[in-house]
Amino acid sequence: MVTVKINIPWSIPVSEISTQTVLLSSPHVIHVQTAPSGSQNNVFTIVDDSDLQELGFKSNQTVEFKILRNGTVISSSQFVIITDCCHVTKIEGPEQINL
Repeated sequence: MVTVKINIPWSIPVSEISTQTVLLSSPHVIHVQTAPSGSQNNVFTIVDDSDLQELGFKSNQTVEFKILRNGTVISSSQFVIITDCCHVTKIEGPEQINL
């Protein structure tokens, strides 16, 4: 799983934040998240192993990670993801995103 911490100002409720990951080679949304991952505060998933089919096996793909507030894109960042036969790994992209 590839994740990123989003530093959300106190004035924005986390419940208003969702994310989309878009595969740039096909402009296809491959991952959507409507709340932070598990018990980790403000950590969102960019891609995980369930996205391997869309990313392709043994590939190197650029994705755009969009942060939305109430359905409107407020920030986006690019990440480079590599895959093997079973897992996804980030090779480029920010560790944290400040809103």
